[in-house]
Amino acid sequence: MCKPSLLTINLQDPTKADLAGVLPPAVVMSVLITATTTSGQTLTDAQWSAVEKACDLADKLEEARKKASKCFFCVINVVANE
Repeated sequence: MCKPSLLTINLQDPTKADLAGVLPPAVVMSVLITATTTSGQTLTDAQWSAVEKACDLADKLEEARKKASKCFFCVINVVANE
């Protein structure tokens, strides 16, 4: 969920963010409704940097999870075929 966050954070008008390629249409609608019915505040540079770092870390963790899962299933297949 970091990618949509990065696309909408600090926009003066969050409804201008192009979320179609990142989220399913129903979720895009929910995000747009929430964005137009709530008031937020612009992040400081330090806060924005922290969000970017957190999203980068989340992406790296997801990639590591995928690799570990792939490795696990390879081992299971080898053990199951013995």
